[in-house]
Amino acid sequence: MASSSFGQAALNHPPIFTGSNYTAWKKRMKQFMWGVDEDLWLIVQDGPINAKVEEQHLWSAAQKKSAQLNQRALHVLQSAMNPDEADQVENCETARKI
Repeated sequence: MASSSFGQAALNHPPIFTGSNYTAWKKRMKQFMWGVDEDLWLIVQDGPINAKVEEQHLWSAAQKKSAQLNQRALHVLQSAMNPDEADQVENCETARKI
């Protein structure tokens, strides 16, 4: 049986995107992120709550949670890419933009 980066992914490690087969990787990432925290995938899908207030100490609890989930999702997505792919998205500020 042939192995792939998808088949090698452990339950606590996301599948690695190598630049090919994006559709399969996206499906597995959705499953992985949903399994970690269903809100992670929703942040990727819908984007974070738009915080119009610049000062973070004035954010509502929902804005803080949304920003935290966005940062977690960014981390998971960037950790699931080889260095060449991660370099292409390093300036994205939201997981949705990746």
